[in-house]
Amino acid sequence: MNYLLNFLLQSILASLICCFADRAIAKRPLFTKRSYCFHCTTQLNWYQLIPIFSILSLLKVSCHFY
Repeated sequence: MNYLLNFLLQSILASLICCFADRAIAKRPLFTKRSYCFHCTTQLNWYQLIPIFSILSLLKVSCHFY
């Protein structure tokens, strides 16, 4: 149980760090807007913000909305 919880928390933290890094490099606001698709600027749904669910639902790297 501890391994699963540790894995989930680390994946959420890694996703947050990657999000901040992408926004900082692109000079986008860090905290003022919700996450959105960089290709089509569609706002992401709540389940797409959870790293594991997002990967399982998309199963690809390209834009889900495009």
